[in-house]
Amino acid sequence: YMNRKVFKPIAIIVLAFFLWSFGGIFDIANAVKNSDSVSGQQQNKTNQQSRIKKPEQKFEETLEKIREAIEKEDVEKLKTEKAEIEKHDIEIRKQFKETEDKIKDLPEVIKKRHHDFVKKYDENLNTLKANLDEIEKAKTKEEKQLAHKKIKEFLEKTKPPKKHIPLDP
Repeated sequence: YMNRKVFKPIAIIVLAFFLWSFGGIFDIANAVKNSDSVSGQQQNKTNQQSRIKKPEQKFEETLEKIREAIEKEDVEKLKTEKAEIEKHDIEIRKQFKETEDKIKDLPEVIKKRHHDFVKKYDENLNTLKANLDEIEKAKTKEEKQLAHKKIKEFLEKTKPPKKHIPLDP
């Protein structure tokens, strides 16, 4: 009987200490407080990232505007979008140069893959510019229709695959 009187308060004190240390009562309150500030910071970061678009995103948007202008057969819009493409091209070439600098110490296979990609990009860009020039230079209705058809086919061929591929259940 005497042992119970001594051990019971000691057991309660030890239990309270372990619950306080490892139970996480204060951790839960701290986590709730921190989650509010962290989620706010993450929201600000994603808002900033969504506002600042990468050159390739801008390039894609401009290509989409070109597709729309071709559908409407708006030659003036095509001219302005061609100028935009050239601006984005400068930024993309800077990225290519930065990538080349980063991969200079990597194996040749990687360098070759990058070089092949840049070469394919150049070919596609030159074809796009040539097709846009054809539309601008076309004088007759048949020439314009042919140029529009040619650029539509080219844009459809070079259209990037969708990022999200839905699963078939």
